[in-house]
Amino acid sequence: MENLRRLLFALSVFVLAALLFAWWRHGREGYGVLNLLKSEKPGPTALTPPQNRKSRQMNCPY
Repeated sequence: MENLRRLLFALSVFVLAALLFAWWRHGREGYGVLNLLKSEKPGPTALTPPQNRKSRQMNCPY
């Protein structure tokens, strides 16, 4: 019985975290995990590189 209680608690924490993430991500632009889970394909603008890379500013070879 103790294992069932722990399993249900862990499952409820995971579901709560997923719901909070979905609520937080709702108004944001771009392709995210929720789009991936819905099996949506990313658009051409979703895969653009970042505009400001710190590694290029510091002359880093990576």
